[in-house]
Amino acid sequence: MKLYRIYTENLQRARIEVEANKLLESYTILTGTGYWRGANENTLIIERLADESAIEYIRIKQLARTIKAFNKQDAVLVTSQDVDSWMV
Repeated sequence: MKLYRIYTENLQRARIEVEANKLLESYTILTGTGYWRGANENTLIIERLADESAIEYIRIKQLARTIKAFNKQDAVLVTSQDVDSWMV
């Protein structure tokens, strides 16, 4: 399994959720405070736990690019890590 995270400024949340709902079967949104080039900003983190596949990777990249355009940002950080998971 892969855990993908998209880190962005917390702007246009409603639009971001509409796009995420189109591309992702399930996800979690977290909020916090981040720092970019020395300035703090309200942060939105979108987490997606999914099978490792090219399709998931493409969807995450597509969502990140859309968010970058919506928020008029220089960059949006995307991370991925291998995880073990199970449902109880």
